[in-house]
Amino acid sequence: MIFVVGLFGDEQRVRQGRHELDQLADKTGGLAYYPAGVGEISAVALEIARQIRNQYTIAYAPLNQALDGTYRTIRLTVNSPEKLTVRTRAGYRASP
Repeated sequence: MIFVVGLFGDEQRVRQGRHELDQLADKTGGLAYYPAGVGEISAVALEIARQIRNQYTIAYAPLNQALDGTYRTIRLTVNSPEKLTVRTRAGYRASP
């Protein structure tokens, strides 16, 4: 899981930079943060620390044990009366 923080000064690069950082965070199940300036970095760091402290790790063994290089999607749901957020990467490649 990758948490990214984007600080952009050049307006021409903002759209492309945000797109690339969003993709990186999304593919790993992380989050992207875009503070308005350096003064907001402390708040972003505290939020990332909170996110990390509230994580759980879940492991499983797939029924299909073949390491055939295929892409396998991941879908995780939570049934709870509390409002929980599930973040995970979209899938993985089954390779040796």
